Amino acid sequence: MVNSFFKIELKRALFQWKTFIAFILFMFVFIHISYLDKLDIPNSSTYSKYLFLEQNNGFISYLKAMGFANTYMAIVFPIIILLVVGDSLIKDVKTGFLQFYLTRTDWKNYIRSKTIAVSLVSFMITFIFQVCAFIYSMITHPFYIPRNIDEAPGYARGLYMLNPYLYIFLIFIIFSLISTAIALFAIALSNKLNNSSQAILIPWIIYLILGIGLNCIDSIHPFSPVNMCGPFIFTFYSGWEVILYWSVILFLSIYLGFKLFSKKFILDKHSSYL
Repeated sequence: MVNSFFKIELKRALFQWKTFIAFILFMFVFIHISYLDKLDIPNSSTYSKYLFLEQNNGFISYLKAMGFANTYMAIVFPIIILLVVGDSLIKDVKTGFLQFYLTRTDWKNYIRSKTIAVSLVSFMITFIFQVCAFIYSMITHPFYIPRNIDEAPGYARGLYMLNPYLYIFLIFIIFSLISTAIALFAIALSNKLNNSSQAILIPWIIYLILGIGLNCIDSIHPFSPVNMCGPFIFTFYSGWEVILYWSVILFLSIYLGFKLFSKKFILDKHSSYL
């Protein structure tokens, strides 16, 4: 059952116009931030070529576009994955797919398979988007292996200095985990929503309210979802803190999704007997 759900979700993601829009939006934002970052780096004969390469190679340029102080990727990133899979449950309701499967299996199998399928697809799509962005960054910037730890990102910087390719792969994994958590949060909320626009926009609005709100409180500022969605790269978190943060949100979203869907299923089933 999980396999059939995964195929359906993947087909939806690959052949819908919203995924194309999401990819264009992601690359546009990434390229624009990269361009702005280039403007901030001196490129003159009086500026050290060594420092120029440390601040403008393909590795650090990718990281700065995803999470430096002047980036707005953390604001846009959630809506990108929500465009791809955020309204998946709403689509199942609208097309009759939900009712079709509930006549052949119980609701627990349905929501379990749905959760796994959406998780895999959101993870894969985000990973592919990031690979494309990293390739762009490597093509448009000088190739240079970083050597100066003072110019390295704050997060897990030892790994960055040891192997920048492995570090980039870690960032791929983290952002894919973030997108999965956001997607499942949207699926959970969809049990209380009525259409695709709400399923895409309301989780994003909640993310922004919480993120910007927590950013204004000094004592819990580091735990703002906006701060944990990119800017963490240039902050001195330990290697496990960011992963643990989004893993907790992921499992809370799964729990919320099961709870809300069970209530909806029981209410709908009760209504059918009235």
